[in-house]
Amino acid sequence: MKLLKWIHLIQENCRKSKNNCCKISLASGKIHGLRYFSNRFNVNYKNKTNHKLITPWIQSLLQSGSVIVSKVDNIYDNLALEEWLYQNYDFSVNNEQILLLWYNRPAVVVGRHQNVWLEASIDYCNRNGIDVARRNSGGGSVYHDMNNLNISFITSRKCYDRSRNLQFIKDVLIDNFKINVDISPRKDLVIRNGGEKISGTASKLNNHNSYHHCTLLVDVDKGNLRNALRLQPIKNVYSNATKSVPSPTINLKSLKHSVTMGSLIQAISNSYSKYYTANKDRISSVHLLNQIDSKRFGSINEIRSRFQSWEWIFGSTPKFTICSEFSDQSINYEMRIIIEKGYIQHVSVEPNLINENNILQSNLIGKVRFEQKDLEQAFETIKINSVGNQIIAKILLAIFASYKQICN
Repeated sequence: MKLLKWIHLIQENCRKSKNNCCKISLASGKIHGLRYFSNRFNVNYKNKTNHKLITPWIQSLLQSGSVIVSKVDNIYDNLALEEWLYQNYDFSVNNEQILLLWYNRPAVVVGRHQNVWLEASIDYCNRNGIDVARRNSGGGSVYHDMNNLNISFITSRKCYDRSRNLQFIKDVLIDNFKINVDISPRKDLVIRNGGEKISGTASKLNNHNSYHHCTLLVDVDKGNLRNALRLQPIKNVYSNATKSVPSPTINLKSLKHSVTMGSLIQAISNSYSKYYTANKDRISSVHLLNQIDSKRFGSINEIRSRFQSWEWIFGSTPKFTICSEFSDQSINYEMRIIIEKGYIQHVSVEPNLINENNILQSNLIGKVRFEQKDLEQAFETIKINSVGNQIIAKILLAIFASYKQICN
């Protein structure tokens, strides 16, 4: 009887709220929309906020309609902050919506399911001090620098709305800078009529939280952008990883000289809470962060270390295959190298070289990262163990040449 009374109570509240998602069938015994009831009546619903880490100071940052501006210029710190908020605070309890803004020193950021070697020119980035990072959301690769604004809409999953977020940015650009933009079918922001891209977009969702982040090209170094991102595919490399779709880009400053990082941040901050809260007269609370450390954000060092690790940036690359050719004593050989989790997992040479393949298997397979220093150390060991074996030397040179090709 108590269960029936509880069900009838929910049915009555559904009728009063006129919520179409709420439906209970006594005849079938099925209950639909239970999550809605759990939130509404606090029945069997567990607040997923990490209360040990969410201090009163952090709670003040997370009031709905707040804007957090990170002044830290490190991509790994900023990705860690975004992920920390997403993991440790349950935005679904009161359907809070906040905005995180940041910009950092030069970096290439690839999507979670991408092949970093195929998306970034690793050698160019290393030579020019450009960080290489992998974010936790999907989508394509982007270039960051101090004149690229990163915008992250962090909300409950229920409030996730990519189209509304892009419409918000579109309205800010039109109202404040008279720059007319459109939302493309791919959910990017492009200049009206011209079609040049000014913003890429990606998102991440779990059962209760979501974030949708995008970039705005204010006045980025277009030379670095072109050279750091790999715009042309590499031949003879086969991968199922998500591929970026290159598009012509343009800086907002070239369209309107009054657009600066400061003026854009101010315009977005001034408009945010009016757009995303019921109180249209409310002024956004803007919080500046000059440091992102474990004293304020407990356990954030672990997240930052993960984002900085080789295992995450390179080792998370989906499996791929490199095919190449070399010759020895008028014999042409075909070689296949399979890289998985960043390690060499398979090397085969045709026509088959049994002894040489055995040497490669015992010294390379599953032991050597697809990384220059690791390859050089492994090759020195193999050469010492197989002095006088010229074909082994040719194979090693072919593997190294394949590595250099994919990094240039």
